[in-house]
Amino acid sequence: GKSTTSPTINWEDGSISKSDVASKLIGESNIGLIVQIRADTVRYHLYVPRLYGEVKEIKTIVKSKKLIVKLTKKSTVDMKMWPQLHSKVKPSTTEDHV
Repeated sequence: GKSTTSPTINWEDGSISKSDVASKLIGESNIGLIVQIRADTVRYHLYVPRLYGEVKEIKTIVKSKKLIVKLTKKSTVDMKMWPQLHSKVKPSTTEDHV
């Protein structure tokens, strides 16, 4: 792809809000990622063509000092096998005498 050598700025100086950040999953079975930052003073793109496994959901959280990108992977465990854990209460083997 095309790369540029734009001058870097500090995140705090960018004045980036939540509406300036867009992210989406791409590719077959959501195996890729694009994060775009488009503000008045900056324009950056992060492109990851292949992640390690399928992703179910992506969230971007804009903080004052950083950008957090949370990826939730698709579960490979069949949850129907263990819908809930069963617990059994065992009776006490000792008797309480006062």
